[in-house]
Amino acid sequence: MPRVDEERAVHITVLAVVVGVLCAGFVSRGHAQPTAGTADPFGGEDPFAVLKEVGPASEPPSGDTRGTANAPSQPIKVDGSVFLKNTRNDLNLGSRINPDNRIQLVMADLTQLETRLTTTDYLNESKSWRWLFKGYSAASSYREPDATLREESRIDELFADWKGEYSFVNLGKRRITWGHAQGFNPVNVVVPLRDPLDPSRETEGQPMLWVNRLLGAQSLDVIITRNYDRWYHSDSHRWGLKWGLSVPQRDFALYYFDGERYPDGRPYERMLGGSFSADVFPGVTFYMEAARFAENYRNYYNTSAIPVTQDSPYWQAVAGSSLDLGSKTRVFVEYYRNQQGYSSNQRQNYFRSADAQLAVGSNTSITRDYRVMAMNRDYLLLSYQDEFREHYTLDSSALMASDRSYSLRLQGKYAISDYYELRLVLSHNNGARDSEFGNNPVSNALELWLGANF
Repeated sequence: MPRVDEERAVHITVLAVVVGVLCAGFVSRGHAQPTAGTADPFGGEDPFAVLKEVGPASEPPSGDTRGTANAPSQPIKVDGSVFLKNTRNDLNLGSRINPDNRIQLVMADLTQLETRLTTTDYLNESKSWRWLFKGYSAASSYREPDATLREESRIDELFADWKGEYSFVNLGKRRITWGHAQGFNPVNVVVPLRDPLDPSRETEGQPMLWVNRLLGAQSLDVIITRNYDRWYHSDSHRWGLKWGLSVPQRDFALYYFDGERYPDGRPYERMLGGSFSADVFPGVTFYMEAARFAENYRNYYNTSAIPVTQDSPYWQAVAGSSLDLGSKTRVFVEYYRNQQGYSSNQRQNYFRSADAQLAVGSNTSITRDYRVMAMNRDYLLLSYQDEFREHYTLDSSALMASDRSYSLRLQGKYAISDYYELRLVLSHNNGARDSEFGNNPVSNALELWLGANF
């Protein structure tokens, strides 16, 4: 049955891409400018700014007898992209959690075709109702054991929402971002964690009912969602609350997220958090974010290589600052504290336990406890973004851990035209034998992207 559901999802996405291409061609013939890269008409992931700026639904001018029934209808907005990506990996054969590339198969050379499609439309003339579909599909040169090519297809977002003067309601699968941090994001437990080295990378949304209400300078969010797996089989309800206060040059927020017990009876990792952001100087923003989690189910290892579960509360926090240098140049720095991470002794015990167990092949599940951005307790992130002559974009990031290991990422984009883009991405991981990034299965990676937007 899961195989049937997966094939059905692939067929739906492929059909949506074909329809999107045809619609894009129709729309582009009716408009002189390209549709790629335009903003989300409802303000993206955050409805607050839209609610504050739009106000009541627009009405015809006084004395206008034409009404809105004969107003010209807006065409469906379609944005899409197709990227051909080739990745060359330098395998870290000395990785202690993936010795000789045998525990986790990492491809040295991989080619992938990636497609994305976003389709949205208003449902009424006052533009208070709309729907949106965002799909993702990819096929790679990697072949499964049965010789079939590895493919992935998913619906990232599919929802309908409504905005009024002081209210916002969303129903469906979508992304939502809690918190003010730009790299690390402890309070954002609604959707999968972002990559601090590449925060703009899009991930899959979550099915939810989301209601927002503005109360002057305050706002209140209520979210009801449900946990699910890759075949959309769900098991437990989740719910969250967010209270926010926005005053000139200051933003505050409190968060609470909870859920039903897991099928095996374990309590959910209830979260209580807060965030703060302030414009301290023109172009300079300072922000903080912290979250406390009620349960900790991670394995810690003693000197005898025995896993010990420390089922006690833990917290995560981030403090950072962003600097807008003008002319599309931006820098931000963040310090991240993860109490769930390993201390120096715990990290050494983990690697020694992995050495012993993997040497005899008795337990490969220990490799699952290797978590990027969780093998240490302290991290420093530096990021620089710039754009040159409207065609060149440079993004560079450096992530350093307290064990003196580090990960670097450099990305350059060249806009060949309004529709075509060339992208080059370099990644590098380095560290000592007992370090986090020194044991990453990949030491260097080179990615070359060639894409088209429509």
